[in-house]
Amino acid sequence: MSEETKALAARMPLEVFVQGKLDVVDDVLAPEFTDHAPALPGQPPGREGVKIFAAAVRQAFPDLEIRIDHAVAEGDLVVLHITASGTMQGEFAGMPPSGKHATWNAVHID
Repeated sequence: MSEETKALAARMPLEVFVQGKLDVVDDVLAPEFTDHAPALPGQPPGREGVKIFAAAVRQAFPDLEIRIDHAVAEGDLVVLHITASGTMQGEFAGMPPSGKHATWNAVHID
C-alpha cells in the first residue's frame, strides 16, 4: 500500500503543478479537504483554492520543475521532500516578476 500511497501523493506536485492538470486535484484530494494555511490572499481553503494556487504558481514560474527527493509512507500518511525551481516571469502573491531563477525545498505531509 505504501508505494500506491506515495504514487498518489506524487500526483500533486508532478501532475498538478508541473503539468498543469488541475482536474487531478479532484482525483487526489477529498471533497472535504481543507487547507488550513492558504498561501494567497483570498484563496478559498478547499480544492478550488488548491487549483487557484497551482495556476498562480504556474503563471509566475512557467518553467517550473519539481523533483521528489524523498518519499516516505506509513499507512495512509505520506511525506514528500521536494526540490522546486523556476524563473519568476509573472506576478505572484502581489510580487512583481523578478526575472530571477529560484530553487526551493519543501516538505509536504499528506
